[in-house]
Amino acid sequence: MKKLMSMLLAVMLVLACVGCGSQKDGATADGDVKSEGVMTYAEYAAAELKGQCSGVFRPNTLLALSAASGKKDAAMRFFDYFLSAQAQSSYDGLPVNQEAFDIQFTPQEEYLAEDGGYSYLSVSSEDGTRLEYVVYWPGDEQILALKEQLGHLQTAYLPDSVLEDAVFEQGVAYMQGKLSLEQALDEIEQKVSIYMAE
Repeated sequence: MKKLMSMLLAVMLVLACVGCGSQKDGATADGDVKSEGVMTYAEYAAAELKGQCSGVFRPNTLLALSAASGKKDAAMRFFDYFLSAQAQSSYDGLPVNQEAFDIQFTPQEEYLAEDGGYSYLSVSSEDGTRLEYVVYWPGDEQILALKEQLGHLQTAYLPDSVLEDAVFEQGVAYMQGKLSLEQALDEIEQKVSIYMAE
């Protein structure tokens, strides 16, 4: 059990740190300096974490049909529409329909700037520091790499907030030096054991 909790803690800490990117040494926050402080696809590309299971994804939407339903034909028509390229290409998230994926990863030319930027965000802090973020449209090689990664995902992860909260809460305490790794794992194991016994 502790090995599993240790692995969960490690995965969640990695996921928490993924969003905490940093600039390269000597880089400025100036969005106009494209050659400095820019993480390339190879440096930032998502990689599958190896563990007890692989090919796991978190679905945005789950569809199901009750065996007792009296309206199976209507439900199947809805499923056909929902999984169509038309519906999936306008969906918020990565589509399961391959044609919809290709549609989603075709840039709208009117949004492409001369510098290759596709989306821009600028923020200022109270002390006047200004940061600019530029999102560049991925190249064909990057899109193909993502498509290949997605093609290996087979198992849906169904969120469990009690388990996640226990790991995050103790993980934060461990990262802040308030708990040792052993103490954090003991706390997680205790909270999960109580939850599983209910």
